[in-house]
Amino acid sequence: MHLLDYTLWALAGKSVQLKMDDYRRTLPMSRVKSRGPRYALALVVLCSLFGGPALAQEASSDSAGTMQVEVSVLQEVVRIDESGREIVEHKPVGLVTPGTILAYTLHATNTGDGAVFDARIEDPIPHGTILLPDSVDVDDLTITASIDGGESWKSFPVFVATGKDAAGQPVYQQAPADSYTHLRWFLDGPLPPGATKEVSFKVQVR
Repeated sequence: MHLLDYTLWALAGKSVQLKMDDYRRTLPMSRVKSRGPRYALALVVLCSLFGGPALAQEASSDSAGTMQVEVSVLQEVVRIDESGREIVEHKPVGLVTPGTILAYTLHATNTGDGAVFDARIEDPIPHGTILLPDSVDVDDLTITASIDGGESWKSFPVFVATGKDAAGQPVYQQAPADSYTHLRWFLDGPLPPGATKEVSFKVQVR
């Protein structure tokens, strides 16, 4: 299991040069948890863009289902073609500067011999970045999010009270993009052996 997916080669101001031998690795703070039957579980902690040391732990049981999470990180690049149209491309991460958009895809695979039930994928928003809420892969999944470091969870997108109206009723607005700290996807139903579920989101470097 690779604990780090990149090497920091240069840090100058807010520009970071990332060298990635393989941008798709099994990484450390993406977590897979289960609310159903117990199963062998790979708990992987994602070393975020400007985060601290990586950590990997594994818990096991006598069940045959095993979840493994891999994270792919690509840099979103916009170019103008010959006709003047904007073309959005995703490439291996290169020079990261403020405003750079990174696309994260989490690949949850059942590598065991039995089905996995009611798993969930939890991922912190990488340090030094801001979530782009409209980019979160909702598909047909139940998604919750945290804006307080994982202490509490609400349905995504999160709405917060900003005051009261003339009748004294609370007024709610969507939480600011830079307030999100964690995302959690619930994989309802069984995930058969060999099956993979992917979820994705984008962030912008501060």
